[in-house]
Amino acid sequence: MKTSGHHMKKIILAIFILAVIAGSGRGLGFLVTPPRCELTMASGQSQTVIINIINKDSTAPLRLKVSVKGWEKEKNGQITYYDPAGKNRSCGNWLEVNPSEFEMPAGGVEAARFTVTVPETVNGSYWAIIFFESQPDTMVKTTVGVRFVGRVGVSVYVNVDGTLQYQSEMTGLSYKRGGYKKHEFKVGIKNSGNAYFRPKGTVEIKDAAGKKINTTPFPDDLVVLPGAQNDIKITINEVIPPGHYSANITIDCGQPELLEGETSFEVVP
Repeated sequence: MKTSGHHMKKIILAIFILAVIAGSGRGLGFLVTPPRCELTMASGQSQTVIINIINKDSTAPLRLKVSVKGWEKEKNGQITYYDPAGKNRSCGNWLEVNPSEFEMPAGGVEAARFTVTVPETVNGSYWAIIFFESQPDTMVKTTVGVRFVGRVGVSVYVNVDGTLQYQSEMTGLSYKRGGYKKHEFKVGIKNSGNAYFRPKGTVEIKDAAGKKINTTPFPDDLVVLPGAQNDIKITINEVIPPGHYSANITIDCGQPELLEGETSFEVVP
């Protein structure tokens, strides 16, 4: 089969673009580890943490700019970012990152450091995020055109030792059928304390005779911040035959007592 040179160029370019997208992975061409830092520190204490950045591109250098933001999670799970000193529970203005901008060679590894200094008169949990953002390449001219600009964030949590107060409650529990093999539960959790927690839980389904037919864990990596009320969604992707059922929810929020709830639901044909 004959292929014109113009057509071949199009095919090669398309394959290259796909290769760039597929090969970029997390961070669009660079990795940052660890993705999260959780520190327990005393008032007035300072601590320095090392973050490693890996340029996954073995053919081109990478220039990164560092910035610090505060953040909060809305009830629907959406995250908003703001000036690091803009909210009460932000520790963004406690962080000093070095270097704030640097260039990495192709396939190179770089270490960035941030130092946290905790003020004297604070209590509970504080958080911020450090963004590493790739900059448009001004030093190397390539024939393939645009290089992707990517941004990777490292979450920083600081717990002030000796001041943490945990208080959680379950505020709601509902069931919704999402399809033939999709059953959705929504659990409301409120954090009235001054410290964040990471809820671990399960949904246990029993039929009308009390026989357990399914146990599904909560999603990984959940966090409920102080003052927040979050809706946690648990999806069971399994056929549940028509009938009457009960769902028992058990949640461990890191306190001595577990949160427990129960709801009845019906699966109709």
